[in-house]
Amino acid sequence: MTHPQSLARAPITEALVDIRATPSALLSAQADVLSRELAPRFPRNSPLLELQTELRVDNGAPQVVQSQTLKGLRFDSQTGDAIVQLRDSGFTYNRLKEYTDGASLIDEALDLWGLFVKHGKPESVSRVALRYINTLEFPEAKMDELGRFLVFPPACPTGLGIITEHGTRCVASDVTSRTSVIVTQSVTHVLPAGGVKVVLDVDAFRLAEWVPDPAALRPTLDTLRGLKNVGFFGMITKETVERYK
Repeated sequence: MTHPQSLARAPITEALVDIRATPSALLSAQADVLSRELAPRFPRNSPLLELQTELRVDNGAPQVVQSQTLKGLRFDSQTGDAIVQLRDSGFTYNRLKEYTDGASLIDEALDLWGLFVKHGKPESVSRVALRYINTLEFPEAKMDELGRFLVFPPACPTGLGIITEHGTRCVASDVTSRTSVIVTQSVTHVLPAGGVKVVLDVDAFRLAEWVPDPAALRPTLDTLRGLKNVGFFGMITKETVERYK
């Protein structure tokens, strides 16, 4: 296990803030005003649709009837480095590339969350999550050499051949604070070129009840950020840290 620290070349491929809420007003009715307010930062938008399929019998003949319901709106930045999803059930801010740091991610998310509060008018928040997906590449390594880079390297019965894929999932919970962290490690042996790719997915979340004010959510997001760091650095060795400094 290594200590959390800043990495100049952090292997983050996606970071997101997810807030689950119960709006008292349907966001679909606010599509036009939301598009105008987000246009300077997120000029591209598209609907989030839920497809429903129903089987009906009419005069003994079965019929399949499909319908679509607008559940929210998706907004993409011009460069494709960020996505905002505003749904009737909550909010998600995805940062896909050109990631800066955790504090900036939280600042950006809460700024956009304020827009959700303004138009969606949520009554309360029931879940707050911070999730990071990291992709580490070891082009010179083989599966049986990953102990250099990972605290929990792949292990399978011998005699089966070359391990091409391997995964682990760890769920840790604190009953008192209702906070949980899910750490998923997926390892792929890149064939035939060689090398290994490791995806470390760290999802930290808390179940509780908050008022929707952005300031009320910040302490929880700061706590989840710390837990996320412990989950990530607890899975990698010092050699891996040095590689991404």
